[in-house]
Amino acid sequence: MLRLGIGITTFDRAGTLSRTLDSVARHTRTPHVVFVADDGSRDGTLALLRERGVPHVTGPNRGVAWNKNRVLFYLHEVAGCDVVILMEDDTFPEADGWEEPWIRAAERFGHANFAGSWFAERFIAGAGTPEDPILCADTSGQCISFSRRALQSVGYMDTRFGRYGFEHCEHSERMRAAGFGGRLDPPVYFLIRSDLAVTCADAPAADYTGELEKNSRILMRIRQDRRCHRLPWSTLSEMRRFLGEMHRAVPYDVAMRRRLGRALAQASLRGAAEWLGQRTRSWPRGRDRQQNAA
Repeated sequence: MLRLGIGITTFDRAGTLSRTLDSVARHTRTPHVVFVADDGSRDGTLALLRERGVPHVTGPNRGVAWNKNRVLFYLHEVAGCDVVILMEDDTFPEADGWEEPWIRAAERFGHANFAGSWFAERFIAGAGTPEDPILCADTSGQCISFSRRALQSVGYMDTRFGRYGFEHCEHSERMRAAGFGGRLDPPVYFLIRSDLAVTCADAPAADYTGELEKNSRILMRIRQDRRCHRLPWSTLSEMRRFLGEMHRAVPYDVAMRRRLGRALAQASLRGAAEWLGQRTRSWPRGRDRQQNAA
């Protein structure tokens, strides 16, 4: 049986999150695992999650890429989901079976993005179904689905991005380059229509102006990195912080707690090995070492 994971990211919007959790519970027909990643909320978000017994993790406010990686890590590496649907807290289902096209799209393409009505004028073709996805050069991160194979191949969002901006687009670029969720020639993404409402209850745009400018410069540098796969951290110190946060996750399930421990141990070994491999490749070799020593 397919194992579905639905992950929700949130920050300081307890009321909005409560509505989304209610909608997911009411309208999702496929058996699933829910997990919420809280990015350091200061309102009643944690009290809400504890009261409802919703599996979750929290930590200091580190931005969109880091927080979405919290969800992806848990559902992919701990819960072992075959399909992961990643939602933002202001996106909620409005009809029964809303998840079914997302599952079919993940199984068919490995990765799919939401066809938001606010950029419909840029749609090129397609009906927005898994059999006939909308083709578009742009994408949006309110709802995304991934197959297990796609996440194994491409990994996580790049934590070199700051608080907000471009992290989802760059992740989808790598997905597309690896053969998931789009075409390279012409470069388009596969978008799915769905019975979802998006309230877009973001903070005022002015709050993000500096972040967008900073992340746009980071994007140009990151695009020079030809590696497709990313771990959910960029440095050893980030690895320690990330795994420390995930160690404090609250699964509300004894078996899942054991799985979490195993996943963290494996991730720690894998991260250290990759870091050591990168360092070794960067060391001067043979005559170069002798010249440098001299």
